[in-house]
Amino acid sequence: MDERTEQDENRLISERREKLDKLRTAGVAFPNDFRRDAVAGELHAAYDEHTNESLEAEGRVVHVAGRMMSKRVMGKVSFANLQDRTGQIQLFIERDRITPEVYQEFKGWDLGDIVGASGVLFKTKTGELSVRLENLRLLVKSLISVARLTASIEAPAPPMVPTTDIIGPRSALLSEDAAILSSVPASVSASSGLVRYSLMPARMAVSTY
Repeated sequence: MDERTEQDENRLISERREKLDKLRTAGVAFPNDFRRDAVAGELHAAYDEHTNESLEAEGRVVHVAGRMMSKRVMGKVSFANLQDRTGQIQLFIERDRITPEVYQEFKGWDLGDIVGASGVLFKTKTGELSVRLENLRLLVKSLISVARLTASIEAPAPPMVPTTDIIGPRSALLSEDAAILSSVPASVSASSGLVRYSLMPARMAVSTY
């Protein structure tokens, strides 16, 4: 990263920290009550071949969450693309279907922010599978740019470190690789006899939602 790019990134981080401070002052910096029930990849696999008519007849309501990778504000209708661990899904945001306060907040959100959205599946006139929003929430404020996030995710993986749970039978794990279990913190459930352990790259701290 050259000096000018570094300066731009530092300025962006400073601006986003100010926004985060305002969210903290309002008491809503990190809401944890949003529950996702669908991911982009599964929705595309299940509905990409459906017509808009069949989608409207089904009226499938979904709750999705992910990192906002693009945003187009166009007056009464806006668009955003959310990236989760399986792919991207488009959000179709009609100004008159959400509250004026939420729509105004959305206009000020930054690329890279993690967003939760609820609405009905449909296809746009161009045939893009989308979520027609009924509700939209900011879940996590991102302090660094999408470009930097992408560069970090695409960088070579560092040594593996414990971060996320993988669950397996205790006896199987011990017999399969006692050396790994001896080096990774484990918690055993007395009732189920399960050992929880995990290995994941440290860089995934900046991965998609």
